[in-house]
Parts: sequence; structure tokens; C-alpha cells
Amino acid sequence: EIVPEQKEYIKNCIDEFEEALTGDDFADPESGYRKYMDGTSLVDFFIINELSRNVDAYMLSTFLYKNKDSNGGKLTMGPIWDFNLSFGNATYRDAFKTGGFQVSSNPSIWWWNRFLEDSSFVSDVESRWYSIRENQFRNDSIFSIIDSLAMLLDGAQERNFTRWDLLGRKVWPNYYVGESYGDEIDILQNWTLSRLEWLDSKLQNWTDIEKISLPSDINVYPNPFDNYLNFSFSLNIPGDVSIALYSLHGTIVSRIYERKNYPAGSHSIDWQTSEIPASLYILILKLDGQVVS
Repeated sequence: EIVPEQKEYIKNCIDEFEEALTGDDFADPESGYRKYMDGTSLVDFFIINELSRNVDAYMLSTFLYKNKDSNGGKLTMGPIWDFNLSFGNATYRDAFKTGGFQVSSNPSIWWWNRFLEDSSFVSDVESRWYSIRENQFRNDSIFSIIDSLAMLLDGAQERNFTRWDLLGRKVWPNYYVGESYGDEIDILQNWTLSRLEWLDSKLQNWTDIEKISLPSDINVYPNPFDNYLNFSFSLNIPGDVSIALYSLHGTIVSRIYERKNYPAGSHSIDWQTSEIPASLYILILKLDGQVVS
């Protein structure tokens, strides 16, 4: 059971980390966010969730812990968990596609947008990816694990599908519906190979966030707001625009604005907010379904 003093202590640690992350010197290795957060764990967390296109990554199902001061004292990502909707096994947030970065399809992830502005983090991701691709993430290593687990579970899957007649039937939110256990293994292997190849192509000489975001910006006034908001935004390309207010847990509080075929250029919208309860919110703008600001 967590005592109040422990809760206050860890809250202060998170506050200090987030203050550093929002600061002008956030990328400084000594005074920025890396002073409070273990960078290696961030890189590994990013890579495993991008390889698997985990639909819950970044905004849900995320653990982190703090090491003792005698062991560096830093916040550390992990343990990782909740991968049932990964490796092409979900129909939403583009998680079934083998191309695209999952981090660009989820709202309320300002930590990760900020990390990706840090050229050192981006460089570390690239280096780590190619290091493990030569070892743990080699094609033959990954497929050997899949094959061994498929064999280990062969008897269990027979009993499972005898008890629950689900083969060949769509179960939300699965994207692929296999007619047999072998079909499911084949699609997992094929999806994973395609995903590995796509990441190889994108992480080579990967240098900035522009590779996974669309050009846009949004300005909000006043901030904090009371009874109204005025927000302006500009688009370098036309498309379908949606703007919504999200809670810090990633749930939609209000859909503010939606319009098809919005033209490129500068735009401004006023919105009455008197019915919105006082809290902290994140304003998300999507262009053609992709989070851009």
C-alpha cells in the first residue's frame, strides 16, 4: 500500500521530469529530461511498441518505475505489457498496417512528441535498431521464436478452439480472420516480416520528426481558458480536419470541429467552453485522420 508521503514523493519526481521536458533546454543531457529519465529504457520502449504497432502504446498500458537514488535515481520505462492488440491484430488507429509509425496515430502523447524533437533520442533509436537487428531482432531469430511457441501451444490451441468455436469468425477488433491455427501463424509471420522491412527503410538515416508528422501548427488563446477558446491553425496541405478536446487519460471530452476538404492556409475558430468542467485538457488537431498538433 502506498503511503501519502510516497505518493507525494513520486508526484514531485514526475513534476520535475515534465518541467524539464517542457523547458527550452529539454534536450540537454545534463539539465534536460534525461537528468530524470533513463534514456535507454525510452528507446527500447519506443522500438518494441513500434515493431509491434501496439494500438495501446504511448497513451495506455504503460508502466514506469523509479530507481533508488543509490542506483541512479532515474525514472525508467517498464515493464512492457498488454500486447494483445499488436502485430496487426487491431482494426483501428492504423494498427493493422505494416507501414507508418504508431506514435503518429495516437492522441495525448506529448511526452513522445517532445522526445522525438530531441536529435539525440532519434539517433539513439536508429543506432539501437540496427544493433538489435543484427542480433535479437534478426529475421531468423524472430521466426524461430514464433515457430517454437506455435509448436509449444499446438495442443493448447486445439483445446481452446474446441471449447470456444472462434476459428473463421471475426472477433472485435481483429483485422485478419484465419480459417485455421496455421493461417493465424502465417499472417503473424508475414505481417512481422513486412513490418521489419518497413522499419529498416524508415530508420535508415532517420534524422527528425518530419518523417512521421504532417505539416501543421495550432495556437490556443487564452491558455488557461475559462468560458471560451479561440484557436488558430495553418495547414500546408488541404484535407479532412477534426479538432477535439481530450482528457489527460486520452478520452474525448468534446468534438469541437470537423470539416471535409479543408483548404490549405490559415484558419481561426471560436468555441464556447462554459459547459466544460475545470481540468487539464489537450487540444488535438487531426488532418486526414492523422494527429498533426
